[in-house]
Amino acid sequence: LDMDWAEKAAVAQVRLTPAADAAGKSETVTLAFAVVGGARQTVSFTVTFGAKHTVTFLDGETVLDTQEVDHGASAAAPAAPAKAGYTFVGWDADFSEVTADLTVNAVYQVCEHKVMFVSGTETYKEVTVQHGGSVKEPAAPSKVGYAFGGWYKDAACKQKFSFSTKITGDITLYAKWDEAYTLKFHTNGG
Repeated sequence: LDMDWAEKAAVAQVRLTPAADAAGKSETVTLAFAVVGGARQTVSFTVTFGAKHTVTFLDGETVLDTQEVDHGASAAAPAAPAKAGYTFVGWDADFSEVTADLTVNAVYQVCEHKVMFVSGTETYKEVTVQHGGSVKEPAAPSKVGYAFGGWYKDAACKQKFSFSTKITGDITLYAKWDEAYTLKFHTNGG
């Protein structure tokens, strides 16, 4: 590191000239000088010459973007990634004023879906299930004069719902009702 000193009106000016191989390297410089009035002052600072840092944006194992930024500069976020069943909520690290190589990961929150159980024209029960989870079968509803026939995916009650199904969106399930008959047996001529 070479230094050239020039004095003007009691102000020291320093010009630092890095060596040819100094790119990306840091060096601590200490300056000692006399100020008008005779007091001796010492100033230390670190100079980084042309440092570049790599900022890598990841979505799991997938590299979304790689950027080279100057020391102390900011990286620019790539477009927000998308993941089925999840909501992108941001990045796990600050990438402003980068001072070293940096890996930044996408952060997600799992989506929640509503499962509505309908009996006739009324909502019997509503629950929230995380994306990819399954819903627990509620207690069977009751209806005077009818027998409960299970939960179905369609209002016409043609497609029976399996409670092992992974929930990937809001869903409405319909109660099937079968007419209940009472049979009476009369014995002895009745």
